[in-house]
Amino acid sequence: MQKNQEIKREWKSISELFEAMNESLEYCVMRNTEDVTVDFSPEIHGDIDIMVRDQKAAVQLMHAKKVHKKAYRVYYEVLVAGVVVPFDIRFVGDNYYCKKWESDVLDTRVLVERGGMKYYMMCPEQQYFTLLYHVYLQKQSVAKDYPGKLVGYAKHAGIEYRNVVELVFQQLGDYMKTNMYKYEFPHDLEVGINWKNLQSLSECGEGGGDIFHIRAKYVWLELTERSRLARRLETLKSKIKKKLKKVLRL
Repeated sequence: MQKNQEIKREWKSISELFEAMNESLEYCVMRNTEDVTVDFSPEIHGDIDIMVRDQKAAVQLMHAKKVHKKAYRVYYEVLVAGVVVPFDIRFVGDNYYCKKWESDVLDTRVLVERGGMKYYMMCPEQQYFTLLYHVYLQKQSVAKDYPGKLVGYAKHAGIEYRNVVELVFQQLGDYMKTNMYKYEFPHDLEVGINWKNLQSLSECGEGGGDIFHIRAKYVWLELTERSRLARRLETLKSKIKKKLKKVLRL
């Protein structure tokens, strides 16, 4: 994992960055693809979420700076025309979705030309079901703008969407079971988990997996991370005490 460092290169434009990515990187934009334009503004559109096959290669190619020291964080910054553009660089094997699903997302990606530039995005079917998964399993509630987006994505994929929990999980569960996708605990501890909805998915089929095992793993990893933080604080405290002793002796 790349350590926190200064951004080494400034891209002339967002289109120049994506041209380089199109030529040398296996990636796709995950959500809000309509925001990716030559006029992209972090202040208006926030960050850009992408899925890549190889995160290390992506970071090197994009000249991305890792923002957080925690290994599981995927938040990076890229300098574009004097503006810092934030990216979430997710990768195959990080359990944001299960590994097979992440790999399928990249295998079925499509190159589009929108907003004055070319970039890779998910195919309509993947765009719909990955957003469905994100909205209902990784969020605690359905934000107001999501149903409208899901209706649009469903239409492009030739699928019907209705914002009814029972129907959503029957549809999502069937899709995951058919494609042999399973719910996996995300390595990124910042990703939310909707336990109630995960239970509903589990009851609809095999897609949800053993939620009790998943929850136990989540709690264990969270406690482990807190333990690591506590150890780091103790180490820092010890170093400060040693320095104070030296200063007091002078």
